[in-house]
Amino acid sequence: MAVLSRVWATAQIYESDMAGVHEGQEAVVKLPSLPGRVFQGSLSYVSTSVDPVGRTLPVAVELKNEDGKLKAGMYADVHVRASATNALPIVPREAIVQRGKNNYVLVESQGTFKPVQVTLGHSFDNQVEISEGVHAGDRIVTEGAFQLEGALVSSGAKK
Repeated sequence: MAVLSRVWATAQIYESDMAGVHEGQEAVVKLPSLPGRVFQGSLSYVSTSVDPVGRTLPVAVELKNEDGKLKAGMYADVHVRASATNALPIVPREAIVQRGKNNYVLVESQGTFKPVQVTLGHSFDNQVEISEGVHAGDRIVTEGAFQLEGALVSSGAKK
C-alpha cells in the first residue's frame, strides 16, 4: 500500500474571482471527514481555460500528506487566500443583520453605531465577504449585532 507524501485537492474558482488567482497563491483546505484539521498549501495548477458549463476555472492545491490521512476522492472545502489587490472585507456571519431582503452591518460612527447596507460576497465556514458597503478601516460590530440593532430600533436611535 503506497502512502503519498503529497496530494492535490482540485477546486473550481468562480468566474468573478478568476482575475486574482495565480499559481503559488496560498490556499486552505478543510475536509468534513477530518474535522478540526486544516491543511495549508499553494496553487500548483491554474487552468488556462474556463469550464464552459459551470463557468468556473479548475485549479489544484498541492498539500503535504505526511501522515497519509488525505485519500483520493475525499470531499474538501478549498479557500484560496486573496491577494491584497482583490481582498474584500471578511466578517463573521454574526455581524450581518438582515432586514427584509437587505443585509446590514453596524458601523461605529462618532461614538454611536449606524446600520450600513452591504452586499454579501462568498462565504466560507462562518465568515462572509462584504463586496459593497464597508471599506478597509471601518469599525463594525462583529458580535451581538442583531441584539444591538434591536436596541437601537427600540430606543429610536435610528429609522
